[in-house]
Amino acid sequence: MSIISIGLSGMLAAQAQVQASAANIVHANSEGRIPVAGSPQPDDVYQPVDVVMFDVGKGGKPAGVGYSYVPRSGGFSVVHDPDSPVANASGDVATPNVDLATEMVSMVQAKYQFYASAMVVRVGEQMMRATINMVA
Repeated sequence: MSIISIGLSGMLAAQAQVQASAANIVHANSEGRIPVAGSPQPDDVYQPVDVVMFDVGKGGKPAGVGYSYVPRSGGFSVVHDPDSPVANASGDVATPNVDLATEMVSMVQAKYQFYASAMVVRVGEQMMRATINMVA
């Protein structure tokens, strides 16, 4: 795998982190039905997600960054709101556990990860250009 591909994979992983944090922030003040295990419904509460990044290299060789979206454990709290259209018989609804400060920190981390990965792409391009100039 080329150095440019490795840098691009880091940029994609950073983009995924920003998208996950943005979705979490958008749904921070939403309400939904309390989820029942094994039977998801369209009006279930939003489940916050985190992005887990990992090395996709094998045998000690660098190959880039992979990522996956993982539902956050303990992703919601139950509150009493009997006037909500999604309230259960007890008048309870679920709200996502989203800490805005944590999500903002995650976005700043993703910004710097994206920048660092873009620099890897830039250096890779400069190395290729230097190699071509030496041969030519």
